Formats: sequence, structure tokens, C-alpha cells
Amino acid sequence: MFKTIKYISREEFDPLITLLDSALQQLKGSINEFTYPDDLKRSNNKDMWKFRYKEIDNMNVDIMSAISGKSGVYAILSAQPNERWVLQYIGQAKSSVSKQRIRSHLVWRNKDTKSGRFTGSKFDEVQQALRAGNDIALSFIEISPASLRHYVEEMLIDKMQPAWNLNGTTAQRQRVNRMHCSW
Repeated sequence: MFKTIKYISREEFDPLITLLDSALQQLKGSINEFTYPDDLKRSNNKDMWKFRYKEIDNMNVDIMSAISGKSGVYAILSAQPNERWVLQYIGQAKSSVSKQRIRSHLVWRNKDTKSGRFTGSKFDEVQQALRAGNDIALSFIEISPASLRHYVEEMLIDKMQPAWNLNGTTAQRQRVNRMHCSW
């Protein structure tokens, strides 16, 4: 009734494997620490973030400008000071919302709006990591053509199994195990 189309590569060269290997290496090589006000990092007062998000934006303007308008895959990492970065999350964003998407994870997510409650943002996890004394970093790679960002994201999540990607990207790939990946 239905037909199956299967991707079959030549044994000596698989462009999709090459794409994934390249994406992983580029993510590892483009880690940028995200900056936060010291007093905000240690604060248990979540409301303070609501009034200081512009300050965080200004502290990280170079990072945010570099990803604005680009489709790609990103990684959020954490580390104790002077320790190796630990991969926590892998996501993807299309060009029209890349800056906004990253911002919802690292700077501010307004939970008072309907969309703010259901974004899948890791803002709460980022705040918790900062309160625990961790630093936060972002790695971003532009994917071209942009439609491949979904494939790259899903395959990297399967391979790396970041702790904050508890459910993978699809219902078929949900998992409950966690693995810490140091970079």
C-alpha cells in the first residue's frame, strides 16, 4: 500500500555522516561563555531577572548579534569555574527566530504569556545551574541548507544525549536516561 524510500550511501563516503561529524566538531570549537551579573547569578529571586534582562542582553550583544538571522543548531553548556564544559542541551532554530529562541533559554522567558509557558525553554534549568555556581556557555553553528538543521539536531541529541533533552525531539525518540558529555 505505502512505499518506503531508504537513504543508501556509498560505503566509502556518506555525506550525512560527514555533516554530523563536522557539526559536532564545529559546536565543540565555537563555545562562547554567556555573561551574567554576579549578583543575579546567585539570586534565588526569579523576579529580578524580569527587570534585568536588558542588562544581560547588553552584556552578550556580540554573541546574540552573531546568531541573529541565522538558521542553525545550538548547544547550551554548563561548567563549574575552571572545569570542562558539560553539554546540557541541543536545540535548533530557524533564521527568523534564532535570536529570540536563544534568548528564551538564556536571558528571559515570560511565563505570564501563553506562548511563554509552552516554549520548551530551558530558562529554569539555566537559572538553577547559575545558582549552583556554574557558568553557562552557548555554541551555535549555522546549517545550510536550513532544512537540515532538524536532522542535525535530532541525530546529535541521539548521539550525545544531553541531560536537558529529556524527551529527545520526537515521540519515537523519547528517552529517560541521562548522560553527561564533557567538552
